[in-house]
Amino acid sequence: MVALMAFMRVMFLCAFFLVAVTSASAQEQGSIALTVPQLDGSFSLLVPQNTVTISSNINIYDNNIRIPAEVSYTLLWPNSANQKYQYVRILNIKLLTKPSTKLLTLRWQTGTKLLSETSKSEKLNSRIIYPNSSWLRKALLLTDDLNVDDTWYRSIQSLTATYLADEEALTKNNYPRNKASQWLYDRPQAFYQLYLATNNHQWKRYADRFVTFYKSQIDDEGFFKLAKPEDVKYLMGRSLVYHHLLNYSESSLDVLGRLYNASLSWDAGYSTGRGFWTERHHAAALNVAISYWELTNKQSAKDRIEELINTLLAMTFTPENQWPVSNCPQHTFNAHEGWGDESPTCSPWMMALLADNLWRYYWLTNSDKSRQLLVAFADFIAEKGIFIAPKGKIKGQIIPKYLVSLQNSKQEELDAWSDRQHTCDVASMMGKGLYVEKIEGGRLKTNTLSVFKKISNLCQAQHVAINEKYKYVKLERLTSKPPRKFNWQYSTTDDLPWLMSVLNQIEQD
Repeated sequence: MVALMAFMRVMFLCAFFLVAVTSASAQEQGSIALTVPQLDGSFSLLVPQNTVTISSNINIYDNNIRIPAEVSYTLLWPNSANQKYQYVRILNIKLLTKPSTKLLTLRWQTGTKLLSETSKSEKLNSRIIYPNSSWLRKALLLTDDLNVDDTWYRSIQSLTATYLADEEALTKNNYPRNKASQWLYDRPQAFYQLYLATNNHQWKRYADRFVTFYKSQIDDEGFFKLAKPEDVKYLMGRSLVYHHLLNYSESSLDVLGRLYNASLSWDAGYSTGRGFWTERHHAAALNVAISYWELTNKQSAKDRIEELINTLLAMTFTPENQWPVSNCPQHTFNAHEGWGDESPTCSPWMMALLADNLWRYYWLTNSDKSRQLLVAFADFIAEKGIFIAPKGKIKGQIIPKYLVSLQNSKQEELDAWSDRQHTCDVASMMGKGLYVEKIEGGRLKTNTLSVFKKISNLCQAQHVAINEKYKYVKLERLTSKPPRKFNWQYSTTDDLPWLMSVLNQIEQD
């Protein structure tokens, strides 16, 4: 049984990070084909996790002939527990002679001599290269969508992105760039992920533009100047990680440091006496801490992550006031909404913001705490986080609740048409919990898997319905009302089509 569980974990991990290399032991040797944009200069290669160690012997070949080159590293993957090697995240390659062709081969094998760190001047003059889109997605810690049909998802995302990239149209609809609310939930993150899924560089250019504006609005203390008073939920780290890695932007790292300092104003702990608390604020603090640790490997940031996650563990599995365990981070309704009683509550869609960060941290560190929470959150949605639309065209559909009042349902304000806007992000959260449970050898709950399949299929149906509605019209864009809807709908759900592809094939024993 143990051997079977280990085999299942390996198989599922391969589905997540299938790197195109010839591998010996744990990818300690391999090769890839690289196309360089020019025959001289320096190039930087983003490398997927657990692929090239810092002690690798690396050689460049031109038509199977080794050519002289200097190879160094710019960034390492952050250390995780029980890690045998340090792994490189960005390699820098400086060609010392011109090759005969732009198509080169890079080969590596673990050795004993450590790679040297790239000089700052060399970094600034280097151009980003990568062998293919799948490799680049894995290097940015996204799932490999190579064999996944996500047209239904990307087509609508692209049409909506076209609208959000039009500043004149947004201003006309009362959303000029200085209106703070449209920047919630990280619009550039969703644009970068669209670029990484489609390889359409226009989406990267827009994402870069959005990040540049966002950075210009971060004050010396690290808060978003357009949001008054200072508000932690406007601190967005993931897009700064993407911007730094894809552009060698040192300023993005500097701003991320300021965001991290500002995020420390959010108390990592929770007690019923502290007052205001929501999942989205805790998620923002966790997002920034993970992003900062990911690029700096600073122990203080790692400690902050663990502290934030430990609070979620306590709120979920040993909640305050002897509240029964409900598989969600319980806090008072009044603390969340500013009105109502002191009974416990949880917000499914805000938990999806938490889950996206727990998911990332799981793949960075194999965190069992993240796994426990993701599994619990999925079960919570299936057990207590949904209701059935009572009337209209959507009568009978499963709808995620906006807010679950666990002991006083009269406080819940169920609006099927409004709440269904969070179908996709809640479905993605459930998929992440089911996936990590499966790869760890756990037995999935039949009801949780069933609810995931229904709610994720409804997400797909919502997208397909738009395509059907306009199938005889050459549609150039779709509005997003409000604009931040695009941000929450796509920033945390990039892996959903992949999760559906994997999990919809699973049948319980």
